Amino acid sequence: MNCVSDFKGNTSKQECFVILGELISQFTSFCIHYNHAWTNGGGKHQIRNFKKLSPPIYEQLFYLYENYFSNPDKKPLVEFFDDRLKGFENLNEGYSVSGAMVEVKQPYMAIQVYDINNYYDFANNRLPLLITLVQNKIEGYCAFRTRVIGDSKVNEESLYIILFAASPAILNNEVLPLLNDFVLRKKTITANFPVNLDLSLIFANQLMIRPVTYWISELKKQFEPEGLSETKALIAAIEIFRMFELVLFNADDRAFQVFLTYLNRLWAASSYDCGKFFRIDQLLIEKSNLEETFKRQYDLQKQTLSSVYFANTFRCLSDQNIDHFKSIIYSIQPNELLPVYSNPIIEIGDNFITPEINWIAYQNALKNILAGLLIPDNKMYYISYAVQAILNDTNKNVYESLAISN
Repeated sequence: MNCVSDFKGNTSKQECFVILGELISQFTSFCIHYNHAWTNGGGKHQIRNFKKLSPPIYEQLFYLYENYFSNPDKKPLVEFFDDRLKGFENLNEGYSVSGAMVEVKQPYMAIQVYDINNYYDFANNRLPLLITLVQNKIEGYCAFRTRVIGDSKVNEESLYIILFAASPAILNNEVLPLLNDFVLRKKTITANFPVNLDLSLIFANQLMIRPVTYWISELKKQFEPEGLSETKALIAAIEIFRMFELVLFNADDRAFQVFLTYLNRLWAASSYDCGKFFRIDQLLIEKSNLEETFKRQYDLQKQTLSSVYFANTFRCLSDQNIDHFKSIIYSIQPNELLPVYSNPIIEIGDNFITPEINWIAYQNALKNILAGLLIPDNKMYYISYAVQAILNDTNKNVYESLAISN
């Protein structure tokens, strides 16, 4: 549920107070994320980091927030969020009636499918039924796997499907009735729709989403007719990391390792923090257990993973895939929601890393590609961990260069 839409459409004074608190939390998190920063913890720590990011916007937001409690007029706050989010088309779309989103106002729609036992079996056998149902109404689609932190059943790991159409009217008038029949009446799958995605799952607008999702769709066609499997997805993922090194870092192992260090800092927490532990000692135990599991698994797979990474030819990526990737990746840049903000320095032990301005866009693209291969969050982190371990291995063999020109 989109909080801006929910805040606009809700008529309960008490519920609006609660929704507004959640909206401010999501908005400040979004601002921090898209300005290449992060916060160690939510709540007061998140708000303090937001204040450092842009004191004027912080003061304006909380001035409006405080006034709303004495005079519950939504208009000033709605105008504030509309102005700040005007360049991000899917963050303030649709409306809420009786607590449920019933319409989309953008030319794409998200479906959350849950209660899936085997994601690859679902993608190969059941997802095509849904796509066949709506394929004459849409321009394209993408499906990816992710997990929203929380204890609710529908917030556990899910498959998200984004349907792209020529207009919102097609989705509302032609696609939604078909989905209602397919999901609600026939109960073919268990799903929520239409839903807005968690802010960290998307770039900002469809102009950035579509090129990446189209690239993923073209890549997946190479696995037909057998379909995608866990093994094929792992091999493709290792090769995609190699492609990132070759295309974006000019086959410079050292530069790519710095990026991987940055990447692992972003991805680590989502791998061991499932949202069900509230004590630091529990999280530290989970973190330690995960690292030990990764180390054991990598020791067993080291030779195989290294041979895939340094192979003279790619098994899953074609030359056409790589050329297409090169044509889109440099157009995918971070969005600036707030005034110019310099990247914070990352402390790694006794060393410091200053992230490049475009790294957040690269990690978003990489995460969306891996999710499109139905790889869960913890395995994404493992793959990144394994690739860094491969590059750190001083005894690695010398392989023929696969450097790709820019």
